[in-house]
Amino acid sequence: MCQTVLEHIGDDRAAFLEMVSSIRPRCRLFLLVPANPWLYGSLDVTFEHFRRYRKADLEALTHDVDLKNVSIRPLNALGIPGWWLKCKTGRNEIGDRSLRMYEALLRAWRPIEDRFVFPIGLNPCPMKG
Repeated sequence: MCQTVLEHIGDDRAAFLEMVSSIRPRCRLFLLVPANPWLYGSLDVTFEHFRRYRKADLEALTHDVDLKNVSIRPLNALGIPGWWLKCKTGRNEIGDRSLRMYEALLRAWRPIEDRFVFPIGLNPCPMKG
């Protein structure tokens, strides 16, 4: 499992290839990365992200390796408005109040996102089956 790490690595392709080469047969790789370059902003700079990913970026990473059952699914559509607003206003942190509000909304939102695949999310998650 690689959760919100790849965007911090300058040569993400080399890191991804290293991860893939270390997978044992019948094992899975779960990768969670930030999505949508248009959301890149002050929070990404503060968190030292090199990039946010498009689906095409992830498809390009997985194209030249022998992965089976690759699935790229947008996750966390609920997080987009808050992230966008924080970055648009130049904020460089997510405060306790914002996190509490998000977590309260997430309790109601999570069952919806578990049931439906939205066309956009704060994170796309490519997986190896």
